[in-house]
Amino acid sequence: MADITTKPNPIQRNSSDVAVELTQLHVEQFGLENKDDLANIYAKYYAVAHLLKTNPVSKFLPEEIRNNLKK
Repeated sequence: MADITTKPNPIQRNSSDVAVELTQLHVEQFGLENKDDLANIYAKYYAVAHLLKTNPVSKFLPEEIRNNLKK
C-alpha cells in the first residue's frame, strides 16, 4: 500500500459559525421567551464575533493588563 501523507488544516470558523454556536449555548442555558428573541440573540452574538474578528482582542483589555502583556 502507498503511504499517503496529509497535512492537517486548522478548522476555519467564521463569525456566523461562532454566532450559531453561542446562540445554541444561550438557548440551552436560558431558553427563549418567544421565537423573535432567537433572531435578536443571534444578531448580538454575530456582532460580537465580527467585532472581535476585525479588532485585536487586546484593544478591549484594561490598560494595566495590556502593559503587563507587553513586558
